[in-house]
Amino acid sequence: DKETQKITGVWSRLKKDKQKSAVGVWMRIAGERLTAMGHWVKRVAEKFCTPEQLADIPLTKGGDLSINDEVIEILAGGVDDHDNLHEKTPIQMLWYYTYWFRKHQNLLDKFISSFAAYEGADGRIHSSFSLHRTVTGRTASSPNVQNLKKDKAVRACFVARPGWVFCELDYDRMEPTVLAVVSNAKFWKEAIRNDWDLYCLTAMQVYESELLEAQMMPDLSLSVEEVKQQLDAIKKNKETKPFRESAKTNTLATVYGEHPKTLAARSGKPVEQVEAFAKKFWKTNSEITTFVKQMHAILDRGDYVKTSFGRKRWFPKARGKERSRLKNQIVNTGIQADGNDIALWQTFRVLKWIDESHLHHKIAVVNFVHDALYFEVREDCVEVLMPCVKKIMEDISSLPFDFDVPVRTSYKTGKSLADMLDS
Repeated sequence: DKETQKITGVWSRLKKDKQKSAVGVWMRIAGERLTAMGHWVKRVAEKFCTPEQLADIPLTKGGDLSINDEVIEILAGGVDDHDNLHEKTPIQMLWYYTYWFRKHQNLLDKFISSFAAYEGADGRIHSSFSLHRTVTGRTASSPNVQNLKKDKAVRACFVARPGWVFCELDYDRMEPTVLAVVSNAKFWKEAIRNDWDLYCLTAMQVYESELLEAQMMPDLSLSVEEVKQQLDAIKKNKETKPFRESAKTNTLATVYGEHPKTLAARSGKPVEQVEAFAKKFWKTNSEITTFVKQMHAILDRGDYVKTSFGRKRWFPKARGKERSRLKNQIVNTGIQADGNDIALWQTFRVLKWIDESHLHHKIAVVNFVHDALYFEVREDCVEVLMPCVKKIMEDISSLPFDFDVPVRTSYKTGKSLADMLDS
């Protein structure tokens, strides 16, 4: 048809350029015309896809295919099996290359090329941070060094200066810890004080019968250390580990109000299982249930949410779909904002320590990501300085409000940000 002729014409013209491979030509076509090709792609899809596959492909309001990565993955017949490309048809190969081109083009545009404008005279990227640019209360940065994709190719571009290494110091389970304090969840607070695994404890509450059947139910009447060992056994045991993983995936998603169908799709679990988890979680965690209901009640009257640090965010009176949308935001605003601000408060204390100790030639703060702090440290000073930083970050006695559970941190090092992905 005419659309096919247009594409063939562009292909023929570009193919004359010897520097352009056939794949490169398709890349340009895909980049320039992908959205407009929706109705053309639909006909291709109908020819090459099974009815079951077509049922999974979303359509636009006009009835054409909605061109996104999921659609292209279906048209390509899968995009992760790189060893059997010879089994694909030519049209599947075109969509396969289109998928990976879009992925890498996005990485290049979003995380590499856009950073070039922020290069300083020293050849390094210098980002600006804002305390009030997000409605959630979290910090924002420009360029966005706080949201680097967890991709080794991207993160390998960020390298410490010669003789130095990066150190990432991260708060452990910050959001559940903040939730325990703001909701006054006594069981959770006791667990945090004892350094017990919260997700194993949640699995103990929700999957009680399964753990009893596996003879792995913890005995909370034992000593703190003995209970900790029993909880660690749940995490390591092949039969019970999935229950702990389920609790880790579902707990905050349930508290924040993620829809069961969305959570089921994300976790790969049946909707009925997700709904059963939520029902048991609310029943066994009454303080958290009360806290969430209090937050949701704000949407019935329209009011401010005020964080422990005094940040305020207005939420309007809402009903129906708008209320459902805001339920997630109103709960996580206070939790995420407090977690961010605690880390930020402690960061100022670290910066003061660096100044007063005249350590600028040995350690520097280079990035701040919500509840994690990134340093650049001289290699020969890591073992001396990072334990000092860890101690400062965990000492929350100076917070301007009562935070009655301890916080814990851990850190890892690497010559580049990519080195810390698997460490």
